[in-house]
Amino acid sequence: APERRAAIFQFAAADNKNDAAILKALLAFATATNQANESVKLDEAIVAGAAKEFASGADDMRVYRQLYAAGVLIRKGVALQTAYELTEAARSSVETAVGIPVATVAVQAEELRDIRARAIAKGATPDVPDAPRNVLANILRGRVEDSAGWALYNQGKTDEAIEHLKRAAGILPEGIPLWRTALWHLGAALDQAGNKQEALAYYIKSYNSGDPDPGRRAVIEHLYQKTNGSLDGLDEQIGANRVAASISPQPRADKPGAVETPSPSAPEPQTAASPELTPTPAPVVAPTAAEAAPVATPEATQTPTPSPTAEGPVQSPAASPEPSPSAGTQEDVPVIRLKARATVKITGTVRDANKAPISNVVVVLISPRGTVLATTTDTKGNYSFIVSPSQQGYRVIPSKDGYTFQPVDKLVVSFNEDQKEVGFVGAVSRAP
Repeated sequence: APERRAAIFQFAAADNKNDAAILKALLAFATATNQANESVKLDEAIVAGAAKEFASGADDMRVYRQLYAAGVLIRKGVALQTAYELTEAARSSVETAVGIPVATVAVQAEELRDIRARAIAKGATPDVPDAPRNVLANILRGRVEDSAGWALYNQGKTDEAIEHLKRAAGILPEGIPLWRTALWHLGAALDQAGNKQEALAYYIKSYNSGDPDPGRRAVIEHLYQKTNGSLDGLDEQIGANRVAASISPQPRADKPGAVETPSPSAPEPQTAASPELTPTPAPVVAPTAAEAAPVATPEATQTPTPSPTAEGPVQSPAASPEPSPSAGTQEDVPVIRLKARATVKITGTVRDANKAPISNVVVVLISPRGTVLATTTDTKGNYSFIVSPSQQGYRVIPSKDGYTFQPVDKLVVSFNEDQKEVGFVGAVSRAP
């Protein structure tokens, strides 16, 4: 092979036994966690074993493999105890991990993904100057604490999760996307523990530290209204709803909400400002370990509640490029391609006990990845969302001042077709 012939002129071959074993273990782990038939439940024992095998070894990169494997397990909602154990094992090797030559890239692999992708698209090479070692160590320690806390949260161990998440929020450099994610996770855990006011404070702090996000705003509005009885004063804390987004507090009934399908390796729908890259890039100012990173995926609370499979921050290998259509296909010859549906609808109606429709009910939807969307019922009590098919679950939660609903929420799981009649029954709340 050309690579082997080229290795003749190098001091060492481009590959070795250890690297080959790691790649083989990564392939086994990816196969175990990405089954072709999503309707089949992942085998927890096989997945946990594959994760441990991939994360094994004594090299300085082991910490990054441990955190990557833990992040995948948390996102998949499987072998969560193994995910926690991997993060705990990574804790003792942080100093060694930030001493490697490529520590800046390794620590911020997820954050630098978009920069690298844009550079490759332009035929350029991203210039990523080294960040200070102490900053990288704080980021890595914060990632360990956040991942550990989120794994515990998804196991229902809320009190322990809060301890880890508070440490993450205190260690991470303020303003970076991972810090915002940790604050959001902490808000979710506090909300789950019943500390609504403290949870709201962390939600708002996370929201205000980044660009306005309609999904996060919907979660904050929902909790704020439940806690305070109205939205009075919220705009003074987080600003007016100034983003023209696909979701608004009062969307038109004939335009259902739509959930974007994030790429499997991208936890964030938005990115912060990053250095502009050109085919012949000029030197750029060295980013701190916080810059040029995507904003963390909005997580939600139980009402709304982050899905048990909602992912925390993960580090993942670069995705393979999508194959392009054959160049030999003639434009005038129709080509029939059979493929699965890209989107499906979740629809339902909110009525009272007498079957009368209830309008202007805010309906919040939380995706398996933690993406939050909201819409309102029309005059007939109907609502709808356009989402991606899922073998996991979308949580649907109705809310309106002065009303209670049965059930409180519904989890729509394992479907590839439209889901109809996801309905709720509302009743006027009795004054205390």
